[in-house]
Amino acid sequence: MGTLDTRRKGASEALVDTVVEGYRWVRDYYTAVKHGQVRPYSLLERKVREATRNEPWGPTGTALNELAEASFQDDDCYVILAILEMRLGRRAEKWRNVYKALTTLEFILKRGSDTFVTLAANELPRRLAELESFEYIDENGRDQGVNVRHRSSAIRALLESPRLLSAEREAAAKKNQRFKGFTRRELEGMRRHSDEDRAGPSGNDRMHHSSTWAAFDDGGGRGSDERRDAGRAGLHRAPSESFTGSGREASLPRALRAAGETKGVTPEANRRNLAALKAVMARPENKTCADCSGASSSRPTWASINTGVFICMQCAGIHRGLGVHISKVRSCTLDTWLPEQVAFLDSTGNAIANSYWEAKLPPGERPPPGDPSALATFIRLKYTGQWAQGSWPPEEATASALSAASPPP
Repeated sequence: MGTLDTRRKGASEALVDTVVEGYRWVRDYYTAVKHGQVRPYSLLERKVREATRNEPWGPTGTALNELAEASFQDDDCYVILAILEMRLGRRAEKWRNVYKALTTLEFILKRGSDTFVTLAANELPRRLAELESFEYIDENGRDQGVNVRHRSSAIRALLESPRLLSAEREAAAKKNQRFKGFTRRELEGMRRHSDEDRAGPSGNDRMHHSSTWAAFDDGGGRGSDERRDAGRAGLHRAPSESFTGSGREASLPRALRAAGETKGVTPEANRRNLAALKAVMARPENKTCADCSGASSSRPTWASINTGVFICMQCAGIHRGLGVHISKVRSCTLDTWLPEQVAFLDSTGNAIANSYWEAKLPPGERPPPGDPSALATFIRLKYTGQWAQGSWPPEEATASALSAASPPP
């Protein structure tokens, strides 16, 4: 009888999980449509958004570990950081979004990939500096911005100190090794036993407490697979091996080498391509985002190789949501570039591209700063040809790209 009851309980829990997951899918699909996306959020996008929702509890350990694992895939890494950057820019009354995004960011910085660290170091310091003056007093007169200020300051210190960040990553790796082999239930028991010796956390402390124990939660399985161990090998390197120099480009050659071999571009050739691309980005018209016109705190470090524009990380995340049939987004610092792609952007850039995509843009149609939903709608309409006039791509841009792809002997 006991076995039958156990089976019934397990079936009931599985049904509840299915219903909850279905509800979340419908909710996220509605949100995606509301924000102008032409497709539902991917599973990864839903996980990041779920971990940083405006709810009075912190992200679960399982969720944080899954996101840290996902950061070892370059494409997933970009998606995670784009959503976190968007969450960090939420209005003050959405302070939980901001704080939980900081919690998630710090966790992945300590346990995620080198590529994620490099991206975050390039994209987020300015945003984090702004959050150090974050203020919000709730209806009860409590300063809910204090934890945001403290945490953003701590994370910025990590990004600006390669030695400190490397030490934190090594400590996190050792902690993971210490608790490897325990099941999720055993870890929860250890957590409850620890909680008996002190008062239970509440409010923001509960969110911090949840993320602290995330380091010990292996996501429900015993041990870890070979792929995860191989991906985390970089966490055990000494500071001099992982984050030498500026700390921002240390992992770049390895990432570029892997991508370069896939496309048949050598690391040396790709460095030349990136240098040429950097010169194009330095032009005045390309120093602000083609879509939000610099409203984002980030300078353009991304480009759409078929729409011919340089964009910030927030807008790059929206471009990805449009689908590759509309916009193909690449990082201007980490991805592998072909000569013809650089030549195409050299011949277009934000000024020429916007003269086509925004040729018939009515006055006052640009979205106001700080409105992600309006920005997403604007970008979707813009690159589906709502205000375009003429032909795309320009003939001179096509000729330059073809010339770069087939240089004379």
